[in-house]
Amino acid sequence: MVRLPIVAYDPDKVREADRAAVRMGVPGGILMENAGAAAASVIWDRFRPTGRVVILCGPGNNGGDGFVVARHLMIRGAEVVVLSTSVDRRGDSKAAEDMYLACGGRVLASSEVSDPEVSDLLGGACLVVDALLGTGSGGEIRGQVARLVELLLETYSGPLVALDMPTGFHGRTGVSLGVGVRADLTVTFLAPKSGAMFTPAFDHVGEMVVSPIGVPPRLVLPQRADVVGVGYEDLSHMRLPMWPGQNKSHRGMVAVLGGSGMFGGAPFLSAMGALCGGAGWVVCGVPSQWAPTYGHLVPESMVLPLPSDGRGDLTSEAWDVIASSYGDRIRCLVLGPGMGRGEGASSLVRRVLSSWDGPLVLDADGLRILADTGLPREARCSLWITPHEGEAACLLGTSSRWVVENRRDAAEALASRFGGVVLKGRNSVVMRGEALSVVCAGHPNLSVPGSGDVLAGIIGASIARMGDVEEAVRLAVTLHGVAGERLASSGRADGILAREIAHQAALVLGGLGDV
Repeated sequence: MVRLPIVAYDPDKVREADRAAVRMGVPGGILMENAGAAAASVIWDRFRPTGRVVILCGPGNNGGDGFVVARHLMIRGAEVVVLSTSVDRRGDSKAAEDMYLACGGRVLASSEVSDPEVSDLLGGACLVVDALLGTGSGGEIRGQVARLVELLLETYSGPLVALDMPTGFHGRTGVSLGVGVRADLTVTFLAPKSGAMFTPAFDHVGEMVVSPIGVPPRLVLPQRADVVGVGYEDLSHMRLPMWPGQNKSHRGMVAVLGGSGMFGGAPFLSAMGALCGGAGWVVCGVPSQWAPTYGHLVPESMVLPLPSDGRGDLTSEAWDVIASSYGDRIRCLVLGPGMGRGEGASSLVRRVLSSWDGPLVLDADGLRILADTGLPREARCSLWITPHEGEAACLLGTSSRWVVENRRDAAEALASRFGGVVLKGRNSVVMRGEALSVVCAGHPNLSVPGSGDVLAGIIGASIARMGDVEEAVRLAVTLHGVAGERLASSGRADGILAREIAHQAALVLGGLGDV
């Protein structure tokens, strides 16, 4: 059994895998029996319940899985009570209920039990198993299922196990469906479901264990997963070979273009992120009047004074200077940190998008400008946008709340319009084309001023160093997240500075030999 989900599949792909198993000659009832028996084994080994176990069974196959779990826990000696929302069970689910009853199992129809009686039943339980819906709902939770979930939340505070997915969350997107449970352990069948990787569902899944159903996953699941989870272990791919005579040009140049009178330090934080992320050299192109003021912040970077207007904001002519000076050596361009949103900055963003044909990380003010002007038809660059939820809302013409609650849908919409996207936040989403990844690393202490600027620089460095751009972006976001976790574990959960995130990222990179 797998305890660390690396790849996840949409529920419809797993249902098709079940059908493929049936076509192979394994009846659906056997698949249900295998799944439920394996789940019961996990539950028994983990909790060894000595008191009452209440299993909440919904109307579909998830409820059938619950009846199999109930029977196998009862066989092991547990005191089991099933609270069922269905009085008209059919097919394999009905067969599972019949076998449980034949073994002397106890079933209560929820519609015939009062709220106080349900509360007493749940309140006296030592363990509750949620087998209400699994991935079987795409709309708001209603009726008896909603009633049981609400009573559960009001009266029960002990350990809870969910089968396949916690009730109340969409199996594909992780979106909340109204009221939902919070599991300590989710036993999912055949493969993790995509929705479990996205917030808010991710925060309600608890530990996840994958249980087999009696067929090899590789024979029934698609070769390509719908969602890939990325974590610390994947950072080993950032360990690029070194050789005698290697110099900074081999490690690649990152150019950072940004800054203004109000946010002069932002591009230098990106430069710091790029340097700590392993770039060979970094050019920081900033408005000419602010170059002497801020240029000393990161002396390891080269400072290039660029044309600007009377307010100290960059103009479109800045592109001519940086392109003529370094254009053929730049492996990745980071555009936007602290550049403001004036007409000069806006014209510069349009100019770069229309002229640059290499990898481009567009961040911060550059995203707001993109939201106002749109992507030029003549854009040729390999564009990666790095919005937080507020910037994503501007780009999509929606609200931040919608983005927070619908992170997968938001990432897919952004990727379809702009190319590559890093939707920052809890479990940052990285997507380009159909390749969708969720970064399972990070900490709230990353939500400090300048953290996003540092991330943009780390992404630029990773792209400059690595051949696979998509993998470079995934690993850069992971590195940034792991750096935040390391700072938190050292007691720096509050009051950290963005530059410390960059420095910690360098330390993480230096320790990758231990991965």
